[in-house]
Amino acid sequence: MSFLDNTKTAGTALWIVGILMILSALVTIVFAVTDDVMNDNMVGWIILGIGALICALVYFGFGKSVRSGEVSDKFDIVTKFVYVVGYTTIITGIFRAISGVFFDDIGGYLVSGIIGVILGLIILFVQKKITDGSVGTFDKIMWIILLVIFVILLINSFLGLLGNGEGLQLIISIVIAICNVVIYLFMVAFMLDNSVKAKFGM
Repeated sequence: MSFLDNTKTAGTALWIVGILMILSALVTIVFAVTDDVMNDNMVGWIILGIGALICALVYFGFGKSVRSGEVSDKFDIVTKFVYVVGYTTIITGIFRAISGVFFDDIGGYLVSGIIGVILGLIILFVQKKITDGSVGTFDKIMWIILLVIFVILLINSFLGLLGNGEGLQLIISIVIAICNVVIYLFMVAFMLDNSVKAKFGM
């Protein structure tokens, strides 16, 4: 079995990202209470932290299911990943909109939150269409769009290897970037797999 055929490796990367996201969310919540600067908007930061924690647990759970082999079909991994992205985008949007009440820029948070919810709903609609069992022109178009998006995210992940911040923050950002490289490398490979292409009608 080649590296890119081992779906459990992709699951491990998703699982690690989930763990790091959980830690990041918890740090946000703790800092909201203890940091003097963030404390000025404590409730807002706590709400954002809770939203981030929920999203992190979703990523962690999905990564765990792929890592354990519970989800092993390449098409299922790709489509469930799209679902996870859509679902967490909605959650982030909702919590961001709510948190805006406790920040100075209420309008900005509300608008970006609503946009996030709408984007998430669109992603879930796309996921539902490509998993409805029928194959048509829409599926072929989405195969092209998803492949392009995954390639762009893969390139962006490589850029993330340059790191951001310093100390522990730098280490965490590099680890996340490495995991993202692995995740999107697999997503691109899965999209190019003949069995996956066939389910998209390609």
